[in-house]
Amino acid sequence: MSHVIPCGVSAYYSSFLADGAGHSLGKFHGEKRGDTEIHVADWAEGGEEGERTRTIDFRCPVSAPIGPDSTRATKTQRIRRFGSRGIFVHTSTSLKDIPYADCFTVEDYHLITSLGDGDGDKKDEKVEVTVRFEVKFVKRCLWKGMIESKTKGETTQWTKDYLKDIEEWLESDEGAKSVGRKELELELTLTGEEESGATRRRNSSTGRGKDNQEVNLARGGANANGNANGNANGNANGAVLYLLVAVTVLSMVAVIVVQLRLSSAIADLSTTVEELTQVVKDMKKGDIYSTCGASVVNDTL
Repeated sequence: MSHVIPCGVSAYYSSFLADGAGHSLGKFHGEKRGDTEIHVADWAEGGEEGERTRTIDFRCPVSAPIGPDSTRATKTQRIRRFGSRGIFVHTSTSLKDIPYADCFTVEDYHLITSLGDGDGDKKDEKVEVTVRFEVKFVKRCLWKGMIESKTKGETTQWTKDYLKDIEEWLESDEGAKSVGRKELELELTLTGEEESGATRRRNSSTGRGKDNQEVNLARGGANANGNANGNANGNANGAVLYLLVAVTVLSMVAVIVVQLRLSSAIADLSTTVEELTQVVKDMKKGDIYSTCGASVVNDTL
């Protein structure tokens, strides 16, 4: 399953994944899923280089003909960021109190990639969230087929609800403020007002200058007119020459700055894209799911 979310990579991380996120996964479990006893640990260094891990413990309702009406559950997550280009999140969910709970885990993989021009942090940026999951059996189980079927349906619905909840929150006042859209709109409004005010002031100044020039010309004689015209021409030529020099210097400086920034960006982007491309290849091949001795069932939403 793939879905486009109207925010940048950094905004997505800070709003939904970071410690103290404005709309964290814990809030979704409590407010939308009806889960209780929720505890979200902080991210900590662990796993492979550049990765961080955390656990989310909670109690969720169970709708099954046999067994308890609720169960304890734990999500173990590991996350890796690829600069402003993307984020990879792997979540392993285990249940504690249902029958055959020790026979399987549910593994889901979220890949968040920037759809922009490579910046990934702009306020009007968008990301694509690609989700895959699998039921991983670690023991033989008589009810394997039933567990697979039920888990596929529940995980698909969970993912749809989660992405819908993200979109609804982003459309709220709190979400819009969090990702900076309101600040962007205010910034554009103020910029427009400032430009309009500056234009009015320039027009007003030009009008007064024109009036004063006409008064001075009316007062002078033929010699005064000649001097005024000569001085005006000389000042105009000097102004044009100064303007040409200034434009040339500014253009050279701009080219140098762009070249320096482009060189740095290309170097960073090259490393990040290589890492992100490898993750995508691994997801497509299924290598990232492989575990020695485990029976793996792959499902693509």
